[in-house]
Amino acid sequence: MLLFIFFNILSIYLSIYLSIYEYNTCSIKLFYRLMKRATKCFCFDLSCFLLFKFSQFSLPEYNYGLPGKGKSKKRKQFILPKISGEILFGIHPVILALKCEKRTFYKLYLQNSIQKSDPHQQIMTTCNEKGVIVMPTDKTILDCLSGNRPHQGVCLDASTLKVDTLEIDLFRKSKIIAAKEPPLWLLLYRIQDPMNFGAILRSCYYLGVDRVIFSQENSAPLNPVVSKSSSGAMEIVPMSATQREQSLVYMIKTEKKNGWKVIGSVGRQDIDSLNRSSVIPIDQFVLRDPTILMIGNEGSGLTDRMLRLCDELVTINPRNDDHCPLVDSLNVSVATGILLHSLKKSRNPS
Repeated sequence: MLLFIFFNILSIYLSIYLSIYEYNTCSIKLFYRLMKRATKCFCFDLSCFLLFKFSQFSLPEYNYGLPGKGKSKKRKQFILPKISGEILFGIHPVILALKCEKRTFYKLYLQNSIQKSDPHQQIMTTCNEKGVIVMPTDKTILDCLSGNRPHQGVCLDASTLKVDTLEIDLFRKSKIIAAKEPPLWLLLYRIQDPMNFGAILRSCYYLGVDRVIFSQENSAPLNPVVSKSSSGAMEIVPMSATQREQSLVYMIKTEKKNGWKVIGSVGRQDIDSLNRSSVIPIDQFVLRDPTILMIGNEGSGLTDRMLRLCDELVTINPRNDDHCPLVDSLNVSVATGILLHSLKKSRNPS
């Protein structure tokens, strides 16, 4: 009886010892065979079986499941800094955010091992002028701060971007400012992918859209991913938003009475459900009045309520009608760029 208790205690002790120090599977098997000959205890047999299983799973990943300890790796221990706002990442978003001063800046994290280029020097100089603390930081920490997205060696802790509230006066002021040519506004309706949102804002800035409007109720938030995908254009494009969709719809209805024209974009898959005669190709549309171009959701497009607000419906015709039915539409950011370019050409014929 004493011998039975002794072997059970010894088995538990050695199991813990072998698990802690990660002995290889061969050593554990040898220990198992010796102890099994010494005792026929079922509990001991079960504990050794569990020991094999857990010891195999505890092998380092870089050893590819082979027995043994494998090469030891010393991993850097680091503590992530405390963030006061949100992390902007990438050279262009950081430079334009610092330039426009629409945010509060807390701290700049600059990769300490990167070769400093002219943009990096520009960022450091601007931070010194504005009194922003510059912290040399390891790349691993920057990867964590940016969510493993391409940060180009720079991350900026800043407050969120505040968007102007859309008001009726903005419509009137836009008509006065753009007296020589009709203003062009872009309404983004329920765009939910931040990458699409950012790419659209980049096209808006490049093509000279006067203002981007949207409702914050069902749209992607203006976060650092949007800023990065816009190459920083989010910081400088004039934008206004409403809290609720109903407010946006009310303002559109009001301004239609004051001379604004609303055109909606539809895809080829939506034309069949609409009156074909009411949809015109974008290259046949001429921009003569203050105009709002509506761009719908990536999947469902514009709802019936929004379509009823439109004075005209436009579409982009493909080059051929015999193209593959699986590729029957364009990405929303690509389509928006084409529509805006066509409208700009019609507004400023060369």
